[in-house]
Amino acid sequence: MDAKAMVEDALATQKRHVFRVMLDHYIGDRCQIAKWSDHQYFCSGFYSYNLLADCSDTTKRRFMNDLAEAGEVTREKQGEYRGAAVRYKFPKDICALFAAQAVLHYEAMGYSQSEIRPEVKS
Repeated sequence: MDAKAMVEDALATQKRHVFRVMLDHYIGDRCQIAKWSDHQYFCSGFYSYNLLADCSDTTKRRFMNDLAEAGEVTREKQGEYRGAAVRYKFPKDICALFAAQAVLHYEAMGYSQSEIRPEVKS
């Protein structure tokens, strides 16, 4: 698998995670579109095993670490011990674009940022 395909997979994974955090779920199958904030950005990180690339997890992790060293993604270790999980995130401006796409997508489905509505069953 080449580097371009891995970057595309990583961007697709980031987009999936941004879409996931942009829809708040409430008790009683009710949802509301979240407002993009630092909290949503913090929660939008992903792990190397979330990538859908058809290669080993070790290869995915090495590639993501290379992207982090190049400054294209941020790398956050989730603990101080050896072998701790590592989360990756693309820059905030890229995630903000995905968030804007998510808002448009969820508004087209019938959700709103101003009120909590029943969950749309697809």
